[in-house]
Amino acid sequence: MKTKFAIGCLVQWYEIEIVEEYIESLKKAIDKIENKDNVIVDFKLVVNQDLEKIDESQITMDEIITRFEKMIDGFELDVTEELVTIADYRRDFNNYYCDKVDVLMWGESDALIPN
Repeated sequence: MKTKFAIGCLVQWYEIEIVEEYIESLKKAIDKIENKDNVIVDFKLVVNQDLEKIDESQITMDEIITRFEKMIDGFELDVTEELVTIADYRRDFNNYYCDKVDVLMWGESDALIPN
């Protein structure tokens, strides 16, 4: 494969329960590609609590970050405490990767990637 891809996904901390299935489907799809060096996977985890507060009696933010890091093992991760919306992330993702790759793909925390 000579085409270069960048796949980006914004994940809000409260999506931790649903994002694992997306990540597993993404890993399975990438496993079928011969030249994996041509695929960049970019994750941004937002730990900001302006939209929703964490119930620390259930789970801590450190536990969420550790759990997410294990899920994405080997993929790029940026953890931010700033409030980042999907529009912000996609604009920044597009601007950063538009000259580096041939194809940009927006992932979603509740999506499944086909083989």
